[in-house]
Amino acid sequence: AVVSTQSTGGNLSKWNDIIFPGMKKSIQGVMMTIQDIIEDRKNSFELYGADFMVDSEFTPWLIEINCSPAMGATTKVTERLCSEVLDDCIKVVIDKKECRSAPTGKWEVIYTQQNVSVPPNIGVQLACEGRFI
Repeated sequence: AVVSTQSTGGNLSKWNDIIFPGMKKSIQGVMMTIQDIIEDRKNSFELYGADFMVDSEFTPWLIEINCSPAMGATTKVTERLCSEVLDDCIKVVIDKKECRSAPTGKWEVIYTQQNVSVPPNIGVQLACEGRFI
């Protein structure tokens, strides 16, 4: 994510105290909600991209999450960001696997939990049917 002190009225604490924690909370909530439907494929990973809007009170609002986001540099900002994301992704996927204490760049773990055992889908029909009386 990118923020300038100009976009927060010269006060970087808005980023540290409101925007970034709110973004992490939103992403954590989404990932916990969908954890039982994400396919676990050994020796692979999926990169997600989250789009946010920030209101006048600096509250971040999640707009959408994309799987396999486009990583093409279309502006000077995205050129730098995409390069950093890809470099840091390698640190997480390869370096961290080899050495648990390896640096992860700007990636950070925002939540950890025990693996959750999910029962297989048994095909329960959740539709509500009725008729006009």
